[in-house]
Amino acid sequence: MKLRTLLIAVSLVTTAFGQSSAPAQPDTLQALLTEVRQLRQTLVVIQRLAMQQQHVDALSWQVDQVREQIARSAQESNALVAAVTANEARLAEERQKGAVRHDIEDEIKKARVVMEEQAVSDKRQRVRESQLAGQLQVEQGKLREMNDRLDALDRASYR
Repeated sequence: MKLRTLLIAVSLVTTAFGQSSAPAQPDTLQALLTEVRQLRQTLVVIQRLAMQQQHVDALSWQVDQVREQIARSAQESNALVAAVTANEARLAEERQKGAVRHDIEDEIKKARVVMEEQAVSDKRQRVRESQLAGQLQVEQGKLREMNDRLDALDRASYR
């Protein structure tokens, strides 16, 4: 909305000066052209800044999602370890034979398979988190550079 208002204002100013019946002095005209160029540069930087901010926000959200998945996975791993430990203790205490012992051993084997699969998945998630975090840092650096450029244009316009 601000961008649209600024464009309309620039358009009105240039139209008003174009329709003026008195010839503009060369210094005044040059100053106006310089101002219009600076406004155009500023608008381009603002647009790029907005797009970069959206990109940084999206990456930040992805990093947060991966971190939440890692945390959930850690909780599930802890629960599996507790279940395996409990079953192993039960198996050792009961020293039972037959079907009960077989069922407990099957539960332990299944839990260990799930734990191994989860360990592989966790490793992939950590790699993904690392990649996203690195990319996020790069994009945040670009955003800072754009902010610095916008600040420099702002300072130049007051001189």
